[in-house]
Amino acid sequence: MIKIKEASKDNQDFINLLLKLDEFQNNLIKERKDWGFSSLDDVNNAIKILLAYDKDNPVASASLTKVDNNTCMLSSVYVDEEYRENKIGKLITSKIINYAKKLDYKKIVLYTWKGSVAAINLYKKLGFNELSILQDSYKDKDKRKIDELTVYMEKTL
Repeated sequence: MIKIKEASKDNQDFINLLLKLDEFQNNLIKERKDWGFSSLDDVNNAIKILLAYDKDNPVASASLTKVDNNTCMLSSVYVDEEYRENKIGKLITSKIINYAKKLDYKKIVLYTWKGSVAAINLYKKLGFNELSILQDSYKDKDKRKIDELTVYMEKTL
């Protein structure tokens, strides 16, 4: 039976899941590591962290950060590989969206990599819409490449 629990920013289970998320994303987008991205970067800004446990085993995470008074961001969403077909991603993401609604946010945003097809499909099922923010001109080729590989999404709450 899966249980969802709140966690703190320094919770070792949360940190370990984020390290797994980094590994997954670095395998998906080879350049990501060279760009200096880490899922641990925004941990200190989290206003809510949820972890899913199968008995004592942490199997999924999700967090929420404040963007402004009307907007929050869904991040740190990760489901351990052997649990991905069990609807745990939907469960934990739905719970954190409900928390954002209780805080009276009007909109929730997220970004993910284009290769994260299962995650994109989940977000669409939960009412997120894709945004087009690719700019026409970049001086920095890496920034353009990042935008080309990223899916930006939002949901009105």
